[in-house]
Amino acid sequence: MANESMMGANNQDYRLFFAYEGLILRCRSERYHITPLSSLDHASRWLMQYDIAAVNMKYLTIVAIIAALSAVVVMGAEEKYTTKYDDVDVDEVLKSDRLFKNYYNCLIDQGKCTPDARELKKSLPDALQTECSKCSEKQKKTSEKVIKHLMDHKPDEWKVLQTKYDPEGIYYSKYKARDANA
Repeated sequence: MANESMMGANNQDYRLFFAYEGLILRCRSERYHITPLSSLDHASRWLMQYDIAAVNMKYLTIVAIIAALSAVVVMGAEEKYTTKYDDVDVDEVLKSDRLFKNYYNCLIDQGKCTPDARELKKSLPDALQTECSKCSEKQKKTSEKVIKHLMDHKPDEWKVLQTKYDPEGIYYSKYKARDANA
């Protein structure tokens, strides 16, 4: 089965060539012609009258559409934060003053960053702005746990982080409103 759609030389004469089960169907404007495939010589002469550029344009259009769809898929895949560090034991970090202080100092630009803390620091402003829309489910649950822990057990550190990452209180207000509705 072959299906070819091409423009004539004057770009106004739309023609369709369709071969299916031993018949050739040609469409020109409103008229339809059915020719047995045995007269392929006639069909090949009929097809040769088309401008090769029109055929090339069709394939170029198909390639452009495939490229655009591929770009959308790739961009969609890049819309999530990395899950590479999702297995960090957050409970252990919150229990250990030493581990917590390392993460905290990284986030407030007072100390060196481990690779996972650097990733958190890089993603945190965007996660706040987008309400964690690029977060995995585990990242969302973990961030809720950390925020609650900081507010309840480390209010001084929470205020410093708020001053750095949410000086106008916009994200905190959204968080509290969402928490009240839940």
